[in-house]
Amino acid sequence: MKLVDFGNDGNYAGGDDSEHEMVFTGIGNNTWISYNLPLADFTSLASRSHLAQLIISGLPVGAGVVYADNVYFSTNAFSIPEPELRSHFRIFPNPAINTLEAESNSKIESIRICDLTGQELINLQPSKNKTRIDVSRLKSGIYFLSATANGITSVKRFVKK
Repeated sequence: MKLVDFGNDGNYAGGDDSEHEMVFTGIGNNTWISYNLPLADFTSLASRSHLAQLIISGLPVGAGVVYADNVYFSTNAFSIPEPELRSHFRIFPNPAINTLEAESNSKIESIRICDLTGQELINLQPSKNKTRIDVSRLKSGIYFLSATANGITSVKRFVKK
């Protein structure tokens, strides 16, 4: 994984570009893997003011497929730890056909479902830890479900068959 900064001039190949690459080994096939990579770990970047590229590659070149989901950049070292976010909220089944279950450790205050353009299609206030959502009227495709529980908002991607 490589980050590229185009330097103070903001132009590619402007003479002040910098980059830093991190190498990961032992990554399994057909599995979700999460990485929490602080921007401070990209030590070869002269600047982070004009980040322009995130490059993900693998070996052998061109032999695999990579799906990236939920790439966040943050300089806050004291953000909510990733495991807490994962245990806080979950949805199932994914892919969904007619209904989607949403479940949280805390009372779910609100649920919003949006399409890939950001258009809100469903808005609910269940006020309980577990709720069933009717997604039968949604077209087949990819959607984002945003849920707030105990003051924490989580966003999950799901597929509607």
